[in-house]
Amino acid sequence: MDIAQQSGFDICPDMDLIYSQIQNTKSLAELGGGYGRCVDYLLSNHYKGHVYCVERAGSMVNYMRQHFESHASQIEIFHQDICDLKLPERVDAVLWLWSGILEQTKAEQRLCIARIKSCLNPKGILFIDTPHSELKVFGTKLDDHIIRVDTDWGSLEAYLPSSDEIKNIAEECGLLFEAIPYQTPTGLKRMMYQLQKMA
Repeated sequence: MDIAQQSGFDICPDMDLIYSQIQNTKSLAELGGGYGRCVDYLLSNHYKGHVYCVERAGSMVNYMRQHFESHASQIEIFHQDICDLKLPERVDAVLWLWSGILEQTKAEQRLCIARIKSCLNPKGILFIDTPHSELKVFGTKLDDHIIRVDTDWGSLEAYLPSSDEIKNIAEECGLLFEAIPYQTPTGLKRMMYQLQKMA
């Protein structure tokens, strides 16, 4: 939550950017739900569809299950790794926001996007959010793709795909591609990718 506040994601500029495209969907999935930031946004904006929220950290799953207990008929929380994604049904949209894709290797990113496509309804959209340039809050770019994040428990390396790489994966998977640059209230430059399944 502190990092969300420092980076400006606590007020959900990413969700503001895409909400008009998802507000009337019947169902959607969020990958990497964390502490429920996006689900809170959906509820506060009176989203009526069904939400499948996928999270691999057990502590966050427990937190969200308690936090959204009164909305259990609408919000389902799954303790799952994205690489093994399985949803009860196909959905109209998948949200993979706030740099979630960076947690996967280059090879895993391709496999995950192909798997996500199989979870989408016809004309369903996958939204992927990544940093666009400099990193102001945490992490150091070692080169154009590798980001190192130093934590109390050690260093982690993340893979930042380029727009061309996301576009190539989209084309390989038969998805339409669009890239939309935006900025958080704290000045972070971001890129929102929209990969849409063809009918």
